[in-house]
Amino acid sequence: MKYKITWFLLHTVALLPLPVLYAISSTIWPILYYVIRYRRKVTRTNLQKALPHLTPSQIRQTERNVYRHMCDIIVETVKQAHISDAELERRITINNTSLVEEMAKKGHPVFVLIGHYGNWEWSGEIIHRLAIPEKKAYIYEPVANETMDLIMQKLRHRFCDLLLPKKKAARAILSLKREHQSYLVGFISDQRPKRNSLHHWTTFLNQDTPYMVGAEELGQHVDAICIYLHMEQPRRGYYNITFEELQPVEGEEFPYSVAYLRRLEEDIKTAPHLWLWTHRRWKHKRPTVLK
Repeated sequence: MKYKITWFLLHTVALLPLPVLYAISSTIWPILYYVIRYRRKVTRTNLQKALPHLTPSQIRQTERNVYRHMCDIIVETVKQAHISDAELERRITINNTSLVEEMAKKGHPVFVLIGHYGNWEWSGEIIHRLAIPEKKAYIYEPVANETMDLIMQKLRHRFCDLLLPKKKAARAILSLKREHQSYLVGFISDQRPKRNSLHHWTTFLNQDTPYMVGAEELGQHVDAICIYLHMEQPRRGYYNITFEELQPVEGEEFPYSVAYLRRLEEDIKTAPHLWLWTHRRWKHKRPTVLK
């Protein structure tokens, strides 16, 4: 019952035109930033450490832009419950789809590595624009709240028939390999690893950073090609998405995972407000190696 009521309310809000939803977003973000001060300390600390070249006034302006964009992401995600394919096609431009299709024709699974950058929820639109591979899946981290988890699954099913919870992803992907010559899997790969998985570290945004290697490890088992999803926002509510082939970083145990972080870092430095700075990405410290 709780799920049905929540979905009804969300769907009702989604009936509003996007300009109205953006007006709501413009009303909400100052409340989150100035009144509630939602994770402001975390956001400021992250920005100061990651972008030390910015002046205090530039940090504060970037903060405000982060909260503006975050609220826009919220209303855009809600709008997924009621937005036409034509409207999404008008708002999202996708480039270099031939890269994915060529790899699929060669029989390679394609792993698309995404960040919490731009609008990662709307990035699922890529699935509708690709002729091949036919089978497409998305790895997701279940939300702790059961109602919200069901809501997010329903919203994401708009773009993808096969949603794989992270804990079950490895087995499902190996099954896909047995059933299909080629397929596409989307991974959001800039999340902080769990405490018991802090095995791989690099420098990311000027900080020691543990990183996830699941996509590359699975890719090695199924001969997958790792591709980066580059995202730009030319103006509010519009996104340009480009598939880019990752160039492995020599000397790294997981050269494609590190290449992904290097490429994401470039995008973040170009438009820092488009990344999700409110999470505690650098909560854990690299273990000290005893000599």
